[in-house]
Amino acid sequence: MIVVEPLYGSVAVALALDAGWPEVEVADDDHAAAPIPLVSFEQRPVAGATRCRVRSGELAGCIRAVGDRDVLLGAPVLARPLAAQVAMRAPSSITLVACPALDGSMAADSWWACGMLARVLLEELDDAAVELTDAAGIAVTLAQGAEVAGSQLAAGARWRRHVARDGSADDLRVASTIDHAGVVPTVTHEGGALVARAWLPAQLGS
Repeated sequence: MIVVEPLYGSVAVALALDAGWPEVEVADDDHAAAPIPLVSFEQRPVAGATRCRVRSGELAGCIRAVGDRDVLLGAPVLARPLAAQVAMRAPSSITLVACPALDGSMAADSWWACGMLARVLLEELDDAAVELTDAAGIAVTLAQGAEVAGSQLAAGARWRRHVARDGSADDLRVASTIDHAGVVPTVTHEGGALVARAWLPAQLGS
């Protein structure tokens, strides 16, 4: 199962792991504080540091909603590395879960991101028999008609809310880059915390 939250939770987690953090905790929002800029997670950890934290209530809530199972995180920023690893595993089925906004609505950024990931997966799984649900087909159609990632992410409620809370103006540039990150995060439930680590080739059969 791949949970898709394109801005800014999954992106920040992937960038932190890509920068060398061994673990990233996905935590609920602290509305008393401004969002952590995405670009800050591109900084490598200081000596001895093993875990950083990403605050994203939408991502944390979506992961909890699918149960206690481990999940992968997906976003356009890691579309092709994710597709390549999934293709190596050759699963019988793939489920993309688009995170709703905090008000329960499905924002344009999640629809577009799911469609983009599905498009890349279809390219990587070209020899497989593929069946898309109606919702997945709609998402793919939306992604096919819009190639500019930044405009699609900016159309979603998350980005507007992020900017209103003094989020980094550079975040959209980072989050809208296709294949900017090479690490695919997998999230496990550990003692009440949601902990992300890099999904390794050795885990493909698990």
